[in-house]
Amino acid sequence: MWRRISPTWILLGLVLGAIFVRVAYVWTLPTDHLQWRDEQEFDEIAWRLARTGRYESAPYRATPALPWFLAAVYRVAGHNYRAARVAQAVSGGVIVLAVYAIGASLFTRVTGYVAALGVAFYPPLIYLAGVFYAEHLFTVLLVATVLCLVKWWQTKRLSWVVIGGIGLGLGALCRPVALAFVPFAAAYVGWTASARIRWQSMAILLAVLSMTIGPWTVRNAITFHHFVPISTGLGLHLWRGNNETSRGDTDDGQLLPGGKMWQQRVEEFPDAAQRDAARAREHRLESALMQSAVLQSTPLQFDLVKVDRLLAGAGEEWMVYHPEDALRLSAIRLLELYSAFSRTHTQTEDVSHRNQIIAAVSFYPVLAMGLIGVVVAWYRQPASVVLHAVIVAGTVVYLLTTACTRYRLPLDPFWILLASVAVASGWERARVAATSAWHSAWERPERPSQAP
Repeated sequence: MWRRISPTWILLGLVLGAIFVRVAYVWTLPTDHLQWRDEQEFDEIAWRLARTGRYESAPYRATPALPWFLAAVYRVAGHNYRAARVAQAVSGGVIVLAVYAIGASLFTRVTGYVAALGVAFYPPLIYLAGVFYAEHLFTVLLVATVLCLVKWWQTKRLSWVVIGGIGLGLGALCRPVALAFVPFAAAYVGWTASARIRWQSMAILLAVLSMTIGPWTVRNAITFHHFVPISTGLGLHLWRGNNETSRGDTDDGQLLPGGKMWQQRVEEFPDAAQRDAARAREHRLESALMQSAVLQSTPLQFDLVKVDRLLAGAGEEWMVYHPEDALRLSAIRLLELYSAFSRTHTQTEDVSHRNQIIAAVSFYPVLAMGLIGVVVAWYRQPASVVLHAVIVAGTVVYLLTTACTRYRLPLDPFWILLASVAVASGWERARVAATSAWHSAWERPERPSQAP
Protein backbone atom coordinates (compact mmCIF):
# COMPACT_ATOMS: atom_id res chain seq x y z
CA MET A 1 0.00 0.00 0.00
CA TRP A 2 2.79 2.42 0.94
CA ARG A 3 4.46 1.96 -2.44
CA ARG A 4 1.33 3.23 -4.18
CA ILE A 5 1.47 6.55 -2.30
CA SER A 6 3.21 9.24 -4.32
CA PRO A 7 6.36 10.66 -2.68
CA THR A 8 4.94 14.11 -3.38
CA TRP A 9 1.89 13.35 -1.24
CA ILE A 10 4.06 12.06 1.60
CA LEU A 11 6.13 15.23 1.58
CA LEU A 12 3.05 17.45 1.29
CA GLY A 13 1.53 15.64 4.27
CA LEU A 14 4.64 16.28 6.36
CA VAL A 15 4.69 19.98 5.42
CA LEU A 16 1.00 20.45 6.18
CA GLY A 17 1.36 18.48 9.41
CA ALA A 18 4.25 20.70 10.50
CA ILE A 19 2.28 23.85 9.74
CA PHE A 20 -0.83 22.50 11.48
CA VAL A 21 0.90 21.66 14.78
CA ARG A 22 2.68 25.02 14.80
CA VAL A 23 -0.47 27.00 14.10
CA ALA A 24 -2.34 24.98 16.73
CA TYR A 25 0.39 25.78 19.26
CA VAL A 26 0.71 29.51 18.55
CA TRP A 27 -3.10 29.87 18.64
CA THR A 28 -3.00 29.03 22.35
CA LEU A 29 -0.54 31.82 23.21
CA PRO A 30 -1.69 35.14 24.75
CA THR A 31 -2.35 37.94 22.29
CA ASP A 32 -2.18 40.89 24.69
CA HIS A 33 1.47 40.76 25.74
CA LEU A 34 4.92 39.38 24.95
CA GLN A 35 6.81 37.51 27.62
CA TRP A 36 10.48 38.07 26.83
CA ARG A 37 12.46 41.30 26.59
CA ASP A 38 13.99 40.33 23.23
CA GLU A 39 10.51 39.85 21.81
CA GLN A 40 9.35 43.20 23.16
CA GLU A 41 12.30 45.08 21.67
CA PHE A 42 12.00 43.45 18.22
CA ASP A 43 8.26 44.08 18.27
CA GLU A 44 8.72 47.75 19.12
CA ILE A 45 11.20 48.22 16.26
CA ALA A 46 8.94 46.35 13.82
CA TRP A 47 5.75 48.23 14.73
CA ARG A 48 7.51 51.59 14.35
CA LEU A 49 8.91 50.42 11.02
CA ALA A 50 5.44 49.37 9.85
CA ARG A 51 3.92 52.73 10.84
CA THR A 52 6.66 55.15 9.80
CA GLY A 53 8.90 53.24 7.39
CA ARG A 54 11.92 54.09 9.57
CA TYR A 55 14.15 51.53 11.23
CA GLU A 56 15.10 52.99 14.60
CA SER A 57 17.15 51.03 17.12
CA ALA A 58 20.33 50.99 19.14
CA PRO A 59 23.29 49.43 17.32
CA TYR A 60 22.84 46.26 19.38
CA ARG A 61 19.42 45.70 17.76
CA ALA A 62 20.50 46.69 14.26
CA THR A 63 19.79 43.17 12.96
CA PRO A 64 16.95 44.02 10.59
CA ALA A 65 15.76 40.67 9.19
CA LEU A 66 13.26 39.79 11.93
CA PRO A 67 11.86 43.35 12.28
CA TRP A 68 11.43 43.47 8.49
CA PHE A 69 9.52 40.19 8.62
CA LEU A 70 7.29 41.33 11.50
CA ALA A 71 6.73 44.75 9.93
CA ALA A 72 5.56 43.12 6.69
CA VAL A 73 2.94 41.18 8.67
CA TYR A 74 1.91 44.25 10.68
CA ARG A 75 1.42 46.29 7.50
CA VAL A 76 -1.18 43.73 6.39
CA ALA A 77 -2.77 42.57 9.66
CA GLY A 78 -2.12 45.47 12.01
CA HIS A 79 -0.29 45.12 15.32
CA ASN A 80 -1.49 41.55 15.69
CA TYR A 81 0.77 39.11 17.54
CA ARG A 82 -1.27 36.09 16.48
CA ALA A 83 -0.95 36.96 12.79
CA ALA A 84 2.82 37.28 13.12
CA ARG A 85 3.05 33.95 14.96
CA VAL A 86 0.94 32.22 12.32
CA ALA A 87 3.26 33.63 9.65
CA GLN A 88 6.20 32.15 11.54
CA ALA A 89 4.35 28.85 11.86
CA VAL A 90 3.74 28.71 8.12
CA SER A 91 7.42 29.45 7.44
CA GLY A 92 8.18 26.31 9.43
CA GLY A 93 7.06 24.39 6.37
CA VAL A 94 10.08 25.79 4.52
CA ILE A 95 12.35 24.08 7.04
CA VAL A 96 10.64 20.73 6.41
CA LEU A 97 10.95 21.07 2.61
CA ALA A 98 14.59 22.18 2.77
CA VAL A 99 15.62 19.43 5.17
CA TYR A 100 13.95 16.77 2.99
CA ALA A 101 15.69 18.09 -0.12
CA ILE A 102 19.10 18.15 1.61
CA GLY A 103 18.71 14.59 2.90
CA ALA A 104 17.40 13.24 -0.43
CA SER A 105 20.10 15.01 -2.45
CA LEU A 106 23.05 13.95 -0.30
CA PHE A 107 21.78 10.48 0.64
CA THR A 108 18.43 8.81 -0.09
CA ARG A 109 14.75 9.67 -0.10
CA VAL A 110 14.30 7.62 3.03
CA THR A 111 16.86 9.81 4.81
CA GLY A 112 15.01 12.89 3.57
CA TYR A 113 11.65 11.62 4.80
CA VAL A 114 13.01 10.69 8.22
CA ALA A 115 14.65 14.10 8.58
CA ALA A 116 11.51 15.91 7.41
CA LEU A 117 9.41 13.92 9.88
CA GLY A 118 11.80 14.75 12.71
CA VAL A 119 11.87 18.47 11.93
CA ALA A 120 8.11 18.68 11.41
CA PHE A 121 7.27 17.52 14.93
CA TYR A 122 10.40 18.50 16.86
CA PRO A 123 9.08 20.33 19.98
CA PRO A 124 11.86 22.97 20.31
CA LEU A 125 11.32 24.13 16.72
CA ILE A 126 7.55 24.21 17.29
CA TYR A 127 8.20 26.42 20.33
CA LEU A 128 10.35 28.81 18.28
CA ALA A 129 7.41 29.49 15.96
CA GLY A 130 5.56 31.10 18.87
CA VAL A 131 8.18 33.61 20.02
CA PHE A 132 9.66 36.64 18.30
CA TYR A 133 13.23 35.43 18.57
CA ALA A 134 15.62 35.85 15.66
CA GLU A 135 16.46 32.15 15.92
CA HIS A 136 13.30 31.00 14.11
CA LEU A 137 13.85 33.10 10.99
CA PHE A 138 17.57 32.35 11.19
CA THR A 139 16.78 28.63 11.11
CA VAL A 140 14.70 29.07 7.95
CA LEU A 141 17.44 31.07 6.23
CA LEU A 142 20.24 28.76 7.36
CA VAL A 143 18.65 25.54 6.09
CA ALA A 144 17.71 27.30 2.84
CA THR A 145 21.33 28.42 2.39
CA VAL A 146 22.70 24.94 3.00
CA LEU A 147 20.15 23.54 0.54
CA CYS A 148 21.45 25.96 -2.10
CA LEU A 149 25.03 24.82 -1.46
CA VAL A 150 23.98 21.17 -1.77
CA LYS A 151 22.11 21.90 -5.00
CA TRP A 152 25.25 23.63 -6.30
CA TRP A 153 27.24 20.48 -5.57
CA GLN A 154 24.58 18.41 -7.33
CA THR A 155 24.00 20.54 -10.45
CA LYS A 156 26.95 22.96 -10.71
CA ARG A 157 24.55 25.75 -11.67
CA LEU A 158 25.85 29.15 -10.61
CA SER A 159 22.29 30.32 -9.92
CA TRP A 160 22.38 28.19 -6.76
CA VAL A 161 25.54 29.99 -5.64
CA VAL A 162 23.82 33.35 -6.17
CA ILE A 163 20.72 32.32 -4.21
CA GLY A 164 22.92 30.79 -1.50
CA GLY A 165 24.86 34.04 -1.18
CA ILE A 166 21.62 35.99 -0.76
CA GLY A 167 20.37 33.50 1.83
CA LEU A 168 23.63 33.64 3.75
CA GLY A 169 23.57 37.44 3.69
CA LEU A 170 19.99 37.58 4.97
CA GLY A 171 20.93 35.03 7.62
CA ALA A 172 23.75 37.30 8.78
CA LEU A 173 21.33 40.24 8.89
CA CYS A 174 19.18 38.07 11.13
CA ARG A 175 21.99 36.66 13.34
CA PRO A 176 25.54 37.91 12.65
CA VAL A 177 26.84 34.55 13.91
CA ALA A 178 26.14 33.40 10.33
CA LEU A 179 29.32 35.20 9.28
CA ALA A 180 31.29 32.41 10.98
CA PHE A 181 29.92 30.06 8.31
CA VAL A 182 31.11 32.23 5.40
CA PRO A 183 34.66 30.73 5.13
CA PHE A 184 33.20 27.21 5.29
CA ALA A 185 30.58 28.01 2.63
CA ALA A 186 33.16 29.55 0.29
CA ALA A 187 35.52 26.60 0.79
CA TYR A 188 32.68 24.15 0.10
CA VAL A 189 31.74 25.91 -3.13
CA GLY A 190 35.37 25.87 -4.27
CA TRP A 191 35.98 22.28 -3.19
CA THR A 192 32.95 20.92 -5.05
CA ALA A 193 33.58 22.99 -8.21
CA SER A 194 35.66 21.98 -11.19
CA ALA A 195 39.08 23.59 -11.53
CA ARG A 196 37.78 25.76 -14.39
CA ILE A 197 35.16 27.60 -12.32
CA ARG A 198 36.49 27.16 -8.78
CA TRP A 199 37.63 30.74 -8.16
CA GLN A 200 34.78 32.20 -10.17
CA SER A 201 32.13 30.41 -8.09
CA MET A 202 33.76 31.39 -4.79
CA ALA A 203 34.02 35.02 -5.93
CA ILE A 204 30.34 35.06 -6.93
CA LEU A 205 29.28 33.73 -3.52
CA LEU A 206 31.31 36.35 -1.65
CA ALA A 207 30.26 39.16 -4.00
CA VAL A 208 26.55 38.38 -3.63
CA LEU A 209 26.96 38.09 0.14
CA SER A 210 28.68 41.50 0.24
CA MET A 211 26.01 43.09 -1.91
CA THR A 212 23.30 41.73 0.40
CA ILE A 213 24.92 43.06 3.57
CA GLY A 214 26.65 46.12 2.08
CA PRO A 215 23.69 48.53 1.92
CA TRP A 216 22.96 47.91 5.60
CA THR A 217 26.60 48.55 6.49
CA VAL A 218 26.41 51.89 4.68
CA ARG A 219 23.20 52.71 6.52
CA ASN A 220 24.89 51.93 9.85
CA ALA A 221 27.87 54.13 9.02
CA ILE A 222 25.50 57.03 8.39
CA THR A 223 23.34 56.33 11.45
CA PHE A 224 25.99 55.45 14.05
CA HIS A 225 29.04 57.27 12.57
CA HIS A 226 31.09 54.07 12.83
CA PHE A 227 31.90 51.06 10.70
CA VAL A 228 29.33 48.53 11.92
CA PRO A 229 28.84 45.76 9.33
CA ILE A 230 25.55 44.56 10.87
CA SER A 231 25.24 45.26 14.60
CA THR A 232 27.20 45.46 17.82
CA GLY A 233 27.11 42.88 20.58
CA LEU A 234 30.16 40.73 19.96
CA GLY A 235 32.25 42.83 22.34
CA LEU A 236 29.57 42.82 25.03
CA HIS A 237 29.14 39.05 24.91
CA LEU A 238 32.88 38.46 24.70
CA TRP A 239 33.32 40.40 27.96
CA ARG A 240 30.30 38.72 29.58
CA GLY A 241 31.82 35.33 28.89
CA ASN A 242 35.36 36.26 29.88
CA ASN A 243 35.80 38.23 33.09
CA GLU A 244 36.40 37.51 36.79
CA THR A 245 32.75 36.77 37.48
CA SER A 246 32.00 34.62 34.40
CA ARG A 247 30.82 31.09 35.15
CA GLY A 248 30.11 29.78 31.67
CA ASP A 249 26.39 29.46 32.36
CA THR A 250 23.39 31.10 30.72
CA ASP A 251 23.21 33.81 33.40
CA ASP A 252 26.49 35.24 32.10
CA GLY A 253 24.31 36.82 29.46
CA GLN A 254 22.92 39.17 32.14
CA LEU A 255 26.30 40.53 33.30
CA LEU A 256 27.09 44.22 33.01
CA PRO A 257 30.16 46.05 34.38
CA GLY A 258 29.28 47.01 37.94
CA GLY A 259 25.76 45.65 37.52
CA LYS A 260 23.70 43.87 40.15
CA MET A 261 24.62 40.33 39.09
CA TRP A 262 28.29 41.30 38.73
CA GLN A 263 28.30 42.72 42.26
CA GLN A 264 26.56 39.63 43.68
CA ARG A 265 29.15 37.34 42.15
CA VAL A 266 32.02 39.49 43.41
CA GLU A 267 30.60 39.28 46.92
CA GLU A 268 30.65 35.48 46.64
CA PHE A 269 34.43 35.42 46.16
CA PRO A 270 35.92 33.71 49.25
CA ASP A 271 39.05 35.86 49.33
CA ALA A 272 39.00 39.60 50.10
CA ALA A 273 41.99 40.17 47.80
CA GLN A 274 40.03 38.66 44.90
CA ARG A 275 37.11 40.96 45.59
CA ASP A 276 39.34 44.02 45.76
CA ALA A 277 41.18 43.07 42.55
CA ALA A 278 37.90 42.53 40.71
CA ARG A 279 36.54 45.89 41.87
CA ALA A 280 39.76 47.63 40.85
CA ARG A 281 39.63 46.16 37.34
CA GLU A 282 35.96 47.04 37.07
CA HIS A 283 36.72 50.62 38.14
CA ARG A 284 39.36 50.93 35.41
CA LEU A 285 36.94 49.56 32.84
CA GLU A 286 34.19 51.90 34.04
CA SER A 287 36.55 54.87 33.73
CA ALA A 288 37.38 53.87 30.17
CA LEU A 289 33.69 53.52 29.38
CA MET A 290 32.99 56.96 30.77
CA GLN A 291 35.35 58.40 28.19
CA SER A 292 32.89 57.27 25.50
CA ALA A 293 30.08 59.28 27.11
CA VAL A 294 28.69 62.39 25.52
CA LEU A 295 29.26 64.62 28.52
CA GLN A 296 27.27 67.54 27.18
CA SER A 297 24.05 65.53 27.07
CA THR A 298 21.54 65.20 29.90
CA PRO A 299 20.88 62.48 30.86
CA LEU A 300 24.30 61.01 30.15
CA GLN A 301 24.52 59.11 26.86
CA PHE A 302 27.20 56.76 25.58
CA ASP A 303 28.66 56.00 22.20
CA LEU A 304 27.44 52.40 22.23
CA VAL A 305 29.73 51.33 19.39
CA LYS A 306 32.79 52.49 21.35
CA VAL A 307 31.44 50.78 24.47
CA ASP A 308 31.16 47.50 22.59
CA ARG A 309 34.72 47.79 21.32
CA LEU A 310 36.07 48.64 24.77
CA LEU A 311 34.33 45.60 26.23
CA ALA A 312 35.75 43.44 23.45
CA GLY A 313 39.24 44.63 24.35
CA ALA A 314 38.64 43.90 28.05
CA GLY A 315 37.38 40.40 27.28
CA GLU A 316 40.31 39.63 24.98
CA GLU A 317 42.79 40.92 27.56
CA TRP A 318 41.28 38.71 30.27
CA MET A 319 41.51 35.66 27.98
CA VAL A 320 45.18 36.36 27.22
CA TYR A 321 46.09 36.61 30.92
CA HIS A 322 43.86 33.74 32.02
CA PRO A 323 44.08 31.11 29.23
CA GLU A 324 43.32 28.13 31.47
CA ASP A 325 40.22 29.79 32.89
CA ALA A 326 39.13 30.77 29.38
CA LEU A 327 39.41 27.14 28.20
CA ARG A 328 37.53 25.92 31.27
CA LEU A 329 34.70 28.39 30.64
CA SER A 330 34.56 27.35 26.97
CA ALA A 331 34.12 23.72 28.01
CA ILE A 332 31.29 24.70 30.36
CA ARG A 333 29.65 26.72 27.59
CA LEU A 334 29.84 23.71 25.25
CA LEU A 335 27.87 21.69 27.80
CA GLU A 336 25.46 24.60 28.27
CA LEU A 337 24.92 24.97 24.54
CA TYR A 338 24.24 21.25 24.12
CA SER A 339 21.98 20.87 27.11
CA ALA A 340 18.30 20.24 26.44
CA PHE A 341 17.35 23.40 28.34
CA SER A 342 19.13 26.27 30.03
CA ARG A 343 18.67 26.96 33.71
CA THR A 344 18.47 30.65 34.59
CA HIS A 345 18.05 32.70 37.75
CA THR A 346 14.48 33.45 36.60
CA GLN A 347 11.89 30.70 36.39
CA THR A 348 8.84 30.84 34.13
CA GLU A 349 6.29 28.41 32.78
CA ASP A 350 8.51 27.87 29.74
CA VAL A 351 11.08 26.10 31.95
CA SER A 352 8.55 24.04 33.88
CA HIS A 353 9.42 20.48 34.82
CA ARG A 354 7.13 19.17 32.07
CA ASN A 355 8.79 21.29 29.39
CA GLN A 356 12.24 20.29 30.62
CA ILE A 357 11.31 16.62 30.21
CA ILE A 358 9.92 17.26 26.72
CA ALA A 359 13.11 19.09 25.74
CA ALA A 360 15.33 16.31 27.10
CA VAL A 361 13.35 13.51 25.44
CA SER A 362 13.39 15.45 22.16
CA PHE A 363 17.02 16.52 21.97
CA TYR A 364 19.24 13.92 23.62
CA PRO A 365 18.23 11.00 21.35
CA VAL A 366 18.77 13.28 18.34
CA LEU A 367 22.21 14.24 19.61
CA ALA A 368 23.16 10.61 20.31
CA MET A 369 22.10 9.41 16.87
CA GLY A 370 23.53 12.54 15.28
CA LEU A 371 26.98 11.78 16.66
CA ILE A 372 26.77 8.37 15.01
CA GLY A 373 25.51 10.03 11.86
CA VAL A 374 28.56 12.31 11.76
CA VAL A 375 30.73 9.27 11.00
CA VAL A 376 28.22 7.45 8.79
CA ALA A 377 27.49 10.56 6.70
CA TRP A 378 31.15 11.26 6.02
CA TYR A 379 31.74 7.63 5.05
CA ARG A 380 28.72 7.47 2.73
CA GLN A 381 28.92 10.93 1.16
CA PRO A 382 31.94 13.25 1.63
CA ALA A 383 29.89 16.15 0.21
CA SER A 384 27.85 16.00 3.42
CA VAL A 385 30.74 17.82 5.10
CA VAL A 386 28.64 20.97 4.68
CA LEU A 387 26.40 19.66 7.49
CA HIS A 388 29.40 19.21 9.74
CA ALA A 389 30.72 22.65 8.81
CA VAL A 390 27.56 24.56 9.70
CA ILE A 391 27.44 22.84 13.10
CA VAL A 392 31.10 23.60 13.82
CA ALA A 393 30.77 27.24 12.73
CA GLY A 394 27.65 27.77 14.80
CA THR A 395 29.19 26.14 17.86
CA VAL A 396 32.63 27.75 18.00
CA VAL A 397 31.34 31.33 18.24
CA TYR A 398 29.39 30.60 21.39
CA LEU A 399 32.32 28.82 23.02
CA LEU A 400 34.11 32.17 23.03
CA THR A 401 31.23 34.37 24.20
CA THR A 402 28.06 33.27 26.01
CA ALA A 403 25.87 30.25 25.44
CA CYS A 404 22.36 28.98 26.06
CA THR A 405 20.12 26.31 24.57
CA ARG A 406 18.21 28.80 22.40
CA TYR A 407 21.35 29.75 20.49
CA ARG A 408 21.79 26.11 19.42
CA LEU A 409 18.29 25.56 18.05
CA PRO A 410 19.09 26.75 14.48
CA LEU A 411 21.65 23.93 14.35
CA ASP A 412 19.17 21.25 15.39
CA PRO A 413 17.80 20.61 11.86
CA PHE A 414 21.32 19.60 10.85
CA TRP A 415 21.65 17.31 13.87
CA ILE A 416 18.30 15.79 12.88
CA LEU A 417 19.64 15.26 9.35
CA LEU A 418 22.72 13.48 10.68
CA ALA A 419 20.58 11.41 13.05
CA SER A 420 18.37 10.50 10.08
CA VAL A 421 21.43 9.26 8.19
CA ALA A 422 22.21 6.92 11.09
CA VAL A 423 18.58 5.76 11.37
CA ALA A 424 18.19 5.17 7.63
CA SER A 425 21.51 3.36 7.43
CA GLY A 426 20.64 1.16 10.41
CA TRP A 427 17.21 0.39 8.94
CA GLU A 428 18.75 -0.59 5.61
CA ARG A 429 21.26 -2.89 7.30
CA ALA A 430 18.51 -4.48 9.39
CA ARG A 431 16.28 -4.94 6.33
CA VAL A 432 19.06 -6.59 4.32
CA ALA A 433 19.96 -8.85 7.25
CA ALA A 434 16.32 -9.84 7.81
CA THR A 435 15.79 -10.54 4.10
CA SER A 436 18.91 -12.65 3.97
CA ALA A 437 17.89 -14.60 7.08
CA TRP A 438 14.39 -15.15 5.63
CA HIS A 439 15.75 -16.55 2.37
CA SER A 440 18.26 -18.72 4.20
CA ALA A 441 15.54 -20.17 6.39
CA TRP A 442 13.34 -21.14 3.42
CA GLU A 443 15.99 -22.33 1.04
CA ARG A 444 16.33 -26.13 0.91
CA PRO A 445 19.59 -27.71 -0.13
CA GLU A 446 19.42 -29.69 -3.34
CA ARG A 447 19.50 -33.45 -2.91
CA PRO A 448 22.44 -35.11 -4.56
CA SER A 449 21.42 -37.28 -7.51
CA GLN A 450 21.65 -41.01 -6.93
CA ALA A 451 23.43 -43.30 -9.35
CA PRO A 452 21.23 -45.89 -11.02
